[in-house]
This record gives sequence, structure tokens and C-alpha cells, in this order.
Amino acid sequence: INVQTVEKWLPLHAACFNGHAAVLEFLLKYKFPEDVLVQFKDRTGGWKYNLPFDINQRDLSGQSILYMACCIGNLRMVDLLLEYKVKATSTTLPAPTEEEIESENSTPKHTRSIGLSALISKFQTKEEVLRCNEAWVKPVDLDLYCNHDSETALHVAVRNKHHAITSHLLAAGALPNLNIQNNNQDEKDKDSWSKGHTCIVEAAKNRDMGMIDLLLKYGARDDQNQALSVASQAKDNLVMSKLLALKAHQDQESVVNKNAIAEMHLGKSLKGRSSASSLTYNSMCPSTPVMINWHQTGSLTTIKEQWLIDSAVRINPKLRLSPKYQPMALHAVTRLDLSNNEIVVVPSTVFNMQSLKFLSLAGNKLEALPDCAYNCLWLEEIQLQDNRLDCIPPNLFKLPKLSILDLANNKLQFVPYAIWSCLSLRELNLSLNMLSDLPTCLHMSRHESVSSLSGESHMFDAASINSDMSSDNQSIQSENDLDNEIDGDAKQMEEKVSQLDQTAINHCNKWKSNITIVDKEQLDPSIHKDDCKLHTLILSHNMFREVPACLSCLAPHLSRLHLCYNSLTSVGPLSRYPPTIKYLDLSHNQITSWPSELDQDSLCYGSRDEKSILGSLCSTPEPRKVSRTNHRQNSKIFCPHRRHFKLENLRTILLGDNLLREITFHISQPDNTSSISEESSDAPTDAAVNLKSKLMFANLSMLDVSNNNIKTVPPNISELTNLSVLNISGNENITDLPPQMGLLTRLWNLNTGGCPLQEPLSTMTTSKHYKTMDIIGYLKSVLEDAKPYARMKLMVVGVQGIGKTTLLEHLRAEGGSYRRTKQAEHWARRMGNRSMAMKSGRGVSMSTVGVDIGDWTYEKKTRNQHSFGPVIFRTWDFGGQQEYYTTHQYFLSKRSLYLVLWKIADGEKGINEIQQWLINIQARAPNSPVLIVGTHQDVAAAQFPPSFSDYLQNKIRERFINLVDPEKCGLPRVIDSLEVSCKTK
Repeated sequence: INVQTVEKWLPLHAACFNGHAAVLEFLLKYKFPEDVLVQFKDRTGGWKYNLPFDINQRDLSGQSILYMACCIGNLRMVDLLLEYKVKATSTTLPAPTEEEIESENSTPKHTRSIGLSALISKFQTKEEVLRCNEAWVKPVDLDLYCNHDSETALHVAVRNKHHAITSHLLAAGALPNLNIQNNNQDEKDKDSWSKGHTCIVEAAKNRDMGMIDLLLKYGARDDQNQALSVASQAKDNLVMSKLLALKAHQDQESVVNKNAIAEMHLGKSLKGRSSASSLTYNSMCPSTPVMINWHQTGSLTTIKEQWLIDSAVRINPKLRLSPKYQPMALHAVTRLDLSNNEIVVVPSTVFNMQSLKFLSLAGNKLEALPDCAYNCLWLEEIQLQDNRLDCIPPNLFKLPKLSILDLANNKLQFVPYAIWSCLSLRELNLSLNMLSDLPTCLHMSRHESVSSLSGESHMFDAASINSDMSSDNQSIQSENDLDNEIDGDAKQMEEKVSQLDQTAINHCNKWKSNITIVDKEQLDPSIHKDDCKLHTLILSHNMFREVPACLSCLAPHLSRLHLCYNSLTSVGPLSRYPPTIKYLDLSHNQITSWPSELDQDSLCYGSRDEKSILGSLCSTPEPRKVSRTNHRQNSKIFCPHRRHFKLENLRTILLGDNLLREITFHISQPDNTSSISEESSDAPTDAAVNLKSKLMFANLSMLDVSNNNIKTVPPNISELTNLSVLNISGNENITDLPPQMGLLTRLWNLNTGGCPLQEPLSTMTTSKHYKTMDIIGYLKSVLEDAKPYARMKLMVVGVQGIGKTTLLEHLRAEGGSYRRTKQAEHWARRMGNRSMAMKSGRGVSMSTVGVDIGDWTYEKKTRNQHSFGPVIFRTWDFGGQQEYYTTHQYFLSKRSLYLVLWKIADGEKGINEIQQWLINIQARAPNSPVLIVGTHQDVAAAQFPPSFSDYLQNKIRERFINLVDPEKCGLPRVIDSLEVSCKTK
């Protein structure tokens, strides 16, 4: 039975190849003698069993018995192999002991009684009684790679469309997601999916829907979208719909817009419906929100409505019972991601989903959006970046809840005026396009009606407008007639206001039955309900040559504006920026000047009614003379949105990588700009106007002017009291910083990289321990004309009897004393002792009691060098007795130099004592400078070899000095470690 042929065939291979199912069954069930049995292990190695042959043996071509049976499609032989079981012994569980076996055999018969049906089943199966470490296992390996280690038996069954064999293999536990390891290079180059594809790819190639359903039932996946690519190339929409439906999931964070669905399909609102109507809705309409992720499938060129329906029905299976209402499943989709595909056209159905909140069409090949009615009531975010769009339909901005719109990296040369009428839009990204200006009412096309933008119909006098604006033969009244009409309207309004009665209203603050959550903008009385609520506008990487003049009028609540990577040459008049702006990015332009003059364009682009827009169309941007009688004319000339000359809310301005030569923070403005008085109107136009300088950015906190041609930093930078981040790096002409910068107490980040600063600023900025606060402190001292204060504390700490007092006395003897005065006597002399070296009655050297405080004046003098003057040290000699340790912490203070002494002869014991002192210093005086001093060097040199001292110094440097961040280790800043001897000096 173990004899192999030249092709490594066993008798089992021959029986299987020739289709002899009876012979195969006989060989599997025959009881072979034990001398021919060979021990095998299963694939996991957890069970071992004895067989006369290797049932998983492969021949020279790599074909096993099961693989052959699947190739020829013999279901009987496949079932024989799948049902074949042998008794196996566990390799992990312990074998039963003899006592357990005897107790099992000696069990009384009445305790081992079993039912009649179980007894009959036992005799019919003729199975042996298993022990605790035995079990019946199936030795056939279902996932064995055959055919030169390229595929399994399941792959062959799927490829040959053997549905029954595939079903039995999957039911037996075959893995459906194993990849085919194709080793044929020619086939790899021929088919892009031939490398590592799964069974579902084979089923897709055969367009076998039954096989696909069978594989999906047992957990098959298409993670790499290979099967989807095959179906797309074959244009098999049915298979694509089946595979795309697998990428639909339940959205746990959203709900279905049931009211809109009920009104659209059932003709009634969800509110106030009867129980019967509610039952009808639950059975006919979707209730589970669906999120569809078709991101980067690599094969989608179009979107079918049926694909979306099938995906939504998969999550709402109750709709399968009524095919008539399956299209309603579209309105259950809440998130739809179609990004990174090759989609050219989007169906209008996508923009009519009632529950849709998020839509991503980024990274496709869209050239236009459908010109239809956009009826997604809940749509909040649309991503359209990285496409080929050259125009945007105005209807897109009629979505009531649209808040984020990304149109970056397209081919837009203009955008519709309707962007300003979308009241819910908060963030708009128009970067990487070809825009050179923003739309205004002056740029509206003829067919675009003003009333269509506002959504309201206005009544016009027949004398002022002869025909509708949409007509090609429209005619507008002359400017003088229109002014007369405006003056007449003003008079009528004044007469009506004078007839009104004033009534006092008492407002009572009382809680209502519920709390309504509204946006912050709705509570601000300065925000008009019809104003554009745009907060973020990204216009980077475009073709702007100047700041758009309409921003203040059309986006009055803008807080973030990105204009980097354009062709701007000036910052522009500040009145063109909305007064609410907080973040302004003008980097990577060609800006050479700061705002220095008023805006010459005084038109107002933010008119809300059609009549004022018509007046703006008729008027010219040239300024008019100010008269006493025509006050309405002034409102046309001087825009109310651009009356500001400074940006008080601006916090961040980025001007890096430009051509600036100076930094300017002030602007000159006329004193009479805040109001137009009658006296000023009578003044001649060429009269001199009093100028007043004002700070442009009073609350600025971040300024970036890096990589420019700036030569100096102006002293008035100190007026920016809130400035916290300043970047002047890359300006090669800046050599000094003004002392007035020392007044910037909130500045914590100063970047001067690439600036050739003079000393000592150059050394301070290049130091490893560079901190902005050090630069600010130095500049403040220069500003205050500070003088060096050569006086500091010198703290000497250490254990008892290591020579602290002796070292201090020798230090006092070193150097010259400035204006020598009588030194303070040591406490020992003050107690009547003649010498500090005197010993007590027990023969022990006298130690310092408590803390001894004194003065030491030191002046270093060297030849041919300037003397820096004397330095006065206030010395604190701490007693080393343990009873004083608890009081020492009250005297350790900051801005002091610490000498931590230890005795070299004590070895590692002395080093451990050093650590305790360092921890105490860091706790009471963080980051103070410390010098570790080893005493009695002469004693250590006499008792120990020279290498002993080097060993101890290396220990000290590893533990206390060579640390990346000693503060995190609870240690102060140790400067160095020294060794001294008071005898040898």
C-alpha cells in the first residue's frame, strides 16, 4: 500500500484518477496490520494518528488525492475523503494513568447504563470508546496547496463550476479567501488580477452568480477589488452590483430621514400619523441607515442607480419582500464614498437622497455635475477635489445644510455668485484652480436672475425698470432718475416711521418646557440672518494678483483666509479683509509692501435687495463729491462693510517667502474717516487731511515673515503685547534685535535661524539650552540699561565630616579681596575656640552647628586682561549632621550656586549620598547650577590605585551629568565634577 510509482503515485492516486470510487472506499475502510502503520500529525501539530499511507501525499506534479477528485469532478470520491475519520491522540493533553483506566473499567454496570437509542447507534457505527486524550479527526487537508504550490482543491472546483463539490468543501471548512499563487510569469503579465487572486475572482471570470452567492455565504471577500475589476472589464452589471453591495454597512452614527421619505412616497408626514400608517411605513420604507464605501475600487467609470439600491437593500432586507418599494432604499444612504475611481458622470439620483449627509467624489474624472434640482435635505459635506470640473451649477448652493465644500485641484476659472447665498456654508476650498477673482453682482451673467439667488420676488416701479432683467432687451433707468427714486423711498420711510407709536416691552426670563440648541451665530445680534456664514475660505495656488475687494461685503464673518501661492504684490488695503478675520495666510507670493493707503474702490458688493444691486450695476466705481443734501448717495459711495482700517481680531498672519524689505505695524488714516460730517463735505477736495497712525494688528499672536529681504526689526514691535510666536528666519540682513522686544512678555517661540546676529545673541540662539525667555530677558536688561549685579549665594552641602568648612576657608584665601574688610568669624571662634581645627573632648573634629553664613569677596586678576570686577558670594555652610536634614530644605533657594561635597575615599557609598542631596536641591530650587566636589583626594590617592578615581568619576558622569533631560529624572543641572585636596591644593 506504501509502494510509489515513478510519478510518486500511491494506489489511492490511481483509484482516484481512474474514477474507481468503490476501490477508494475499500482502501480507506480496510483495517491494515499494525506493522504497516506510520505515524502522522495533522496540520496544526496538535494530534497524531497512524495510517498505512499519507492521504495528503502529492505526486510529481503536486496533485493530492482530493485535488484529483475535484479536477475530474467526482462528487462521490470527494465525499469519501471529506467523511474519512481516524482515531488520533493529542500531543498536548496528558495520557490517562493506569489508575484512571482501572477505575473506568471497574465502574459498576448500573452506573454505565445508557439509553436504547444510544446503544443501537453505538453498535451501528461500531466506534471505539475514546479516552480523555483521544478524538476522531479528519486527516484530509482541505487547504493544501497543489499543482506546484499554486492553488487548492477549492480553487479548482470553483474554476470548473462544480457547485456541489464547492458546497461540500466549504461546509467541511475549506477557506474561501486563500490566494492563488500563480508562478507563471506570462500569465501574470497577461492578466493584472492573476497575482494572488481568490476564489471569488474565478467565479467572477466565469460570470457564475450561483457560485458567487455560495462563496459569499461562507464569508468570501473581495478586499483588493480584483473580482470587481474582472466584472467591470466584462461589463457584467449584475456581478458588479453583487460585489459592490458587500461594501455597504450600517451607519451607527446617523439616522434615516423618515419624515422626508414619508412625504415623498406616502404623501403624508410622519408626525401625527395613525398606528396603521406607522405600520405601513415600517413595512414599506427603510429604517436602517446605510454607509457605502466604494473608495478606490479602481474600476468604476459610472454609477448605476440599481447598484445603490441593491447595496441599501442588503442592509434593509425587509424591502426584498416588496420589489415595488425597493427604490425607496436609496433614501436610507447616509454616507457615500466614491473617491479615487474613474467616474465621468454622476447620476442625478445621488443628489436627491433624503438622508445623505456625506458625499465624496474626490479623485475622479468628473468634468461637470448634473444640472438638476439638488434635493438632499441633510447633505452637510461634499468632496469634489482632484477632478476636472470647469464650472459649478448654482443649484448646488441651494442645499439647506451644506457646510463643507471642497473643490480643490480642478479647472475652475470662475465660481457662481450663489456661493454667497448658501447660508449654511462654513468651509469652502477653492485651492489649486485657475481663479483670478471672486464673483460679485457685477459679474453675474445675463440669464442669472438676481431674484433667483435670493429666493424672493420683489416689486419694482414701472418707471424705474421697463422690463425684466432676464430679457435681452432690458433697459435700466439713468443714474439720476434712480437717485430720485431712492430719495423718494427714503422720505416715505421717514414719514411711516414718524407715525409709529413706541411701546415699552418687559422681557421676562422664564424657562420653557424644552431647550433648543442653536448655532452661536444665531445668538449674535450683529449677524444678519441673510449674511453669508462662511468661516474658512481657501484660495491658495490660484492666479490672484490682488486681494478680492468683495470679501468684506460678501463674507463679513470670515475667520480664516488662505491666499498663499498666488501672485499678490501687496498685502492690500485692510478694508478688503473682513473685520472678523483671525487667520491670514499670504505666504509664497510676491508681496513687496504693506498696506499704506485707503482702498480706492468704494463700491458695496453686499446689497441684499434687487434694487440696490441694480443701482450698483448702474453706478461707477469713481468717488463722488460729498454734498449736504444727498446723504443716500454717500451710502452708495462709502461701503459700510469696509469702513475699518485695522484688524483687531487677527491672531495669525503668515507672510513667509515673499519680497518684503521692512516690517510695518502702523497705518496712516484720516481723522474724519469714521464719520462723514457736513463740515467735511463742504471742504475742498485738495485740502490737507490730518493723518493719524494706528496699529493695524493690535491683538496679533503669531507673525511669520521668514525668508524675506527684511533688514531690521522695528522697535514698535513691542506694541504687539499679545505676540507669542515670531518667525524671522531666513532674513540674511537682520544682524540685531531691538531692545524693545524685551517688553514682549508673552513671546515664547522666537525663530532666528539663518539670521547673522551679533554677539551675544548669536551664542544664545545657537546654544543647546536656547530658550526664548533668555533672549527676551537679555533684551529687556539692555532696554533698562541694566548693570551686572555681581552678587550671588554659594550653598555648600554634604554629609558630616567631609571638609565643607575647610574647603570654604581655603576658598576665602584664594584670589584678591576687593576692599578687604574684616571677614566674619567662624562660629567656632565665636564660641571661644582658638582654631577651627580643634577637636572635642572625645577627639573628634568639631562640626558646623546648623548653618553658618558669611561673605566672600573674590576678584580674578590676570595679566594684560580686563578685570570683570569683584564677585561677592554669600556663603551658606550647612551642617552635615542628620538632625539638621529636615531644616535644610527651608534654606535651599533658587538663583544660587550649589557645591555638593563627597569624600572620594567613601567610594560608591559617597556617590549614593550625592544623589539624595541632588534630589533635595531639585525639589526646592529646580534647574539650579550644581558642582560636585570630591574631597580628600590625597587620601584616596594613597589608599587606592589611580584607576579608582577615574572609575568613580565615570560613575558620576553617567548618573548625574550626561543626561539628556535631567529634569525628568528629578535632578538639577550638574555642570561638572571636580576633585580637590586642601593639603596639596
